[in-house]
Amino acid sequence: MTETAERKNRVVEPHLLGEAAVRSGTIRPAFANPSIDAAHAFRAILEALSEPGKIVPIAADFVAPEPLQATAGAAILTLVDNETPLFLDPELSTPDVLAWLRFHTGAPIVADLQSAAFAVIGAPGKFEAYERLAVGTAMFPDRSATIILMVERIERTAGVRLTGPGIQCETSLGTTPELPRLWQALRHNHALYPLGFDVLLAAPGAIAGLARSTRIELEGGA
Repeated sequence: MTETAERKNRVVEPHLLGEAAVRSGTIRPAFANPSIDAAHAFRAILEALSEPGKIVPIAADFVAPEPLQATAGAAILTLVDNETPLFLDPELSTPDVLAWLRFHTGAPIVADLQSAAFAVIGAPGKFEAYERLAVGTAMFPDRSATIILMVERIERTAGVRLTGPGIQCETSLGTTPELPRLWQALRHNHALYPLGFDVLLAAPGAIAGLARSTRIELEGGA
């Protein structure tokens, strides 16, 4: 058996347990109606990324294993599959979270941030490795990463101004906790356009997108 076939078997095998694992309580349930719920979540994510800075409601009618936030969980369930390399920061790399993600998505969990198509960060205030995210290539700019940052709150606040495609004139955005490293990284990220990574901020019940085309201006700076 080839290495690829072995990997596929490892991905598919947990799903053979099917509803029995969920009923037994071994794995927590996810979307109640996967096709409909994922479609609703996808529309919310698309709206957030096509209108950067807009705070978009998103429903997640399940309880994700701690410390994974349900909103971030809904984004993962919608965007990730068994061919999508997924990176988790140490905050989220718990046995319960890993088992839940592998069961519901089959995603290969990778330790190398540069090889991840999606990265989920549970402690964004501690995260500094934005420069290691995949930004694509001149020939394939789509081979870049999307990073999902779990925050307590997304709000309109002074200090960070957003302009660019999808934004009418300008808008402002802030998070709790504050993420100064993110805004600095996004200023550099914008300079790489059309290369660069994209960002989803995930708070309870809401998301906001920051596309690579978005220009970030900090209060008191250009």
